[in-house]
Formats: sequence, C-alpha cells, structure tokens
Amino acid sequence: GATTFSLGVVSASGFKLSYTYSSDVNGDGQFNDLIYIPAVGNNLMFQDYTVGTTTFTAAQQAEAFSSFIDANPYLKNRRGDYAERNGAQAPWLTRLDFAIEQDLFVKVGKQGKANTIRFRADFLNFGNLLNNNWGVGNISTTPQPLNYRGRTTAGEPIYRLATQVVDSRTILLRDSWVKSKTLSDVYQVQLGVRYIFN
Repeated sequence: GATTFSLGVVSASGFKLSYTYSSDVNGDGQFNDLIYIPAVGNNLMFQDYTVGTTTFTAAQQAEAFSSFIDANPYLKNRRGDYAERNGAQAPWLTRLDFAIEQDLFVKVGKQGKANTIRFRADFLNFGNLLNNNWGVGNISTTPQPLNYRGRTTAGEPIYRLATQVVDSRTILLRDSWVKSKTLSDVYQVQLGVRYIFN
C-alpha cells in the first residue's frame, strides 16, 4: 500500500517582555515602573546584601548588571534610555512535527474486497529527537532585574541586583533566558492503527 510522509514546521518569534523594577520606584503604588538602562553599566548605586552565607557587594552587583546588559541584545541597544513596554522578546523558536503512514491491504470475504490497515507514527517536536538542543523553548530568568531599596541622602536611588540559581548555587543575575523544561520541549511519539472497511 501507499506510504505517506508529512512534515510540519512552526516558527515564531518569542513572547514579549517588559523589564521593570521589582518594587515601586516612583511612589504611585504600582510595581510596573520600567527600568532605566545606564549608559555605563556600573554607574548605579547598589546595596550590599547576603543570601544564605553569600554576601554580594555593591561592586559585584554593578559588574554583574553591566555584564547582564551586555549579554542581552535588547538591553544593550537601550543603554542610556528606559526599557520599553513589551520591548524585549524571547528568542525565536522553531519546532518540527513529522508523521509517517503505511497502508497495508487485506483481502476479506468471498469476493476478496480489499480493506486497509493503516499504521501511523507521529513525532511531535521531531527536531528534538535529532538534537536535544532543537525545539526547546526559553523562559525569562526574571523581568525584574533591579529591586529599589530607597535613596541616599543626596537623593540617588539605591538598588539590589536579582539573583538566579545555577547548579544549586545562588549567584547574581547572569542569564536573561534559560531553557524551558516542559513536556512540549522534548520530542513525543504517538503510534496509531486504523482499520478502513472498503
């Protein structure tokens, strides 16, 4: 019988994201203030703080924030300006679905009518079967990299840089995006059998 191959491709830009402070900077009672991306990464005032047994100094946070900006194409291009509402975007994602069908003819009855048995295999997110880095989505480590902590006596804002967990260790924010870990990020195989009466 006939053999049928099908290949589907879905390729789309990532979801939109707004980079905001994780606290109320302008005093309006809302936690949606867009961050300012400094022209120079280390010219913000940071506050030392401790997570567990690790202390993050102001200098370490300034350096880490500058590196975070430079590693993010959107933030890097906005240096010296404010982030835009829904201005950032997750990386592009492409996924492939592949299917194969095989028909087998079976003669039944006195007249020898040919019925069909159809076997089908669907490979969802097929690219991930070929390479485990393909077809994997991205999630944001945080859309709120800075936590506003108040102001100096001179009126300069003070911040803390967000952290992330890498290999069970808490570190200063480093990555804008990490790989997603959901069922749709790995390949899946679905098998089916269909009997078609003539």
